Amino acid sequence: MSSLNKTALANPGYFNFANSQKRSPRVPGRLWRQGILEPLDHVLAADGKRLRADLVEITFRAAGGLGSVPLEVIDFVELMHAGSLVIDDIEDRSTERRGQPTLHTLVGTPLAINTGNWMYFSALEKLLDLPVRQKHLLGTYSETLATIRRAHEGQALDLAADVTEMNRDEIYPTIRAISKLKTGGIVALASKLGAALADADERSQKAFHAFGMQLGTSLQMQNDIAELKDATKLNGRSDDLRNHRITWPWAWLSQRVTEKEFNEVRRLLQGCSSDEFHLVARELLASVSQVFSQYVSGEIDSAIANIRGSVKSHSEELIELTERLKQYHV
Repeated sequence: MSSLNKTALANPGYFNFANSQKRSPRVPGRLWRQGILEPLDHVLAADGKRLRADLVEITFRAAGGLGSVPLEVIDFVELMHAGSLVIDDIEDRSTERRGQPTLHTLVGTPLAINTGNWMYFSALEKLLDLPVRQKHLLGTYSETLATIRRAHEGQALDLAADVTEMNRDEIYPTIRAISKLKTGGIVALASKLGAALADADERSQKAFHAFGMQLGTSLQMQNDIAELKDATKLNGRSDDLRNHRITWPWAWLSQRVTEKEFNEVRRLLQGCSSDEFHLVARELLASVSQVFSQYVSGEIDSAIANIRGSVKSHSEELIELTERLKQYHV
């Protein structure tokens, strides 16, 4: 259970919708519970890995910050990320997230969409309460809005792209862009926020943003591989294959084999029935199983190399985090 879950659900007034309750005292409390608190409880009760929250704390210290990061900052990061997952699950028609049913399968798509969007806006409200110096607050707020917008642009590309229809040379640049706009952008925001809390200058904040962007891209690589591995099981999760999503395994394959060999693997997906996805997954995984760790490590090592000049202290924490990320979910 996240720290946000423990804080918020023990005190519903933590969120500003409590003001709406007070202005509408005759509305039955069960409607607020059914419409907001119970869906929120389900989303936040899932066990996450706190990578983004940990990144804020570590970059805060690495950028010269003293003391600890306020809980409200961690809540902001977790709330925005969790809201994005609710929407992603709907658009991917996913049925499971972190070992439990996805929200829309329990409460229906309309309420799940509303919950995900409510989490976005609640996070933005919380952002105004963060202990960021006034000179950094406007920039942080603007960066957050831009991150959310870009994440939706990345999702638009993700939904529009069909790996069975794209030219082979289009796949790598497209998945790189999607990764930067979505996962990379949110992780980059968390990294930059840590630096802003430490009152780092603009140059350092940009460096930590770029650092987070590369880490986020590496996370997307690993998520794609993890789902592909799961899809090799007879009843494994196969959302990416079912939706014909372009993913990093397809991108790596496109760069390592001839056009003919690439199309041979891709043809397996065309016309594939739901009980055959595991066969496609096994073929695709076998084609990239020897190289994906190199790509992930390369992305992370490059991130560390590029940030060294901006790290003021606690560099060992950054190294430990990146080593942990190399083993993430694979």
